[in-house]
Amino acid sequence: MKIKTTKLYNFIQKITMNGSINMILLESGEDGIFIKSKSLDNAGVGFGTLNSSAFDDYKSFGEIGLGDVGKLLRMLKTITSEKTDIQIQGNHFVINGADGDVWGLPIMEKAFVDNYLEEIPKINFDDGVNIKSSIFKKSLVNKSIVNSSFINVQVKDNFLSINTNNEQSEYGIVKEECKYNDFKSVFGEVMDATISVLGNKVNMSCKDNYPIRFVEQTSDYSVSLVIAPIDNEEIERNKTKEVEEVKSEVEEVEKDGGTEAV
Repeated sequence: MKIKTTKLYNFIQKITMNGSINMILLESGEDGIFIKSKSLDNAGVGFGTLNSSAFDDYKSFGEIGLGDVGKLLRMLKTITSEKTDIQIQGNHFVINGADGDVWGLPIMEKAFVDNYLEEIPKINFDDGVNIKSSIFKKSLVNKSIVNSSFINVQVKDNFLSINTNNEQSEYGIVKEECKYNDFKSVFGEVMDATISVLGNKVNMSCKDNYPIRFVEQTSDYSVSLVIAPIDNEEIERNKTKEVEEVKSEVEEVEKDGGTEAV
């Protein structure tokens, strides 16, 4: 069965948070291909459906486990043709581009798919708010500058602010108007991979010290990503780690005789 290469790539990339979830179970049914996946530390989950209407000639194939999602994404990247043909050949999941590129991954038994999510978490989310993901993308840039280990997300007085610096700092914060209930929650590094795959517009739901959910829907697929917050102890551990890393860098500079003036 054939599908646009970009549609297949985008769906798998998003639901696995850019391959950070490395094993998936494709559950093929009448409505399309459904995936429920989780990170091994349970900090993040992704689930959603690639609709049967996204395919030219959709046929259900039951359940298929795949390992090394990162490799699958790299394989799809090499296919330059507009469409990819998906086939099950023996014990291999085969993707075949019209340009002659043919790739295959061994099929795994469901029991060996470590990242499989047995049941979608029953978390009480509200209807959320539609936002542009650009504010989260900008926060990743700031996070790389300050070398932080966490992302502090807050809505207060109808403004969404994201701080990747020390909580007490007024610098490195991105803000924009957001008419939503007030909340504040802090997230760890799994949030980085999540933000990297967000489409331009997503629906966001959260509460105080609560998981955050991003939902993206198109005519071809729906994807939900849920990230668990980190607790105060973990925040303090990360801050201590950051301080130690800075100290280590300073010691290395001093050992080398100091820095040159710019």
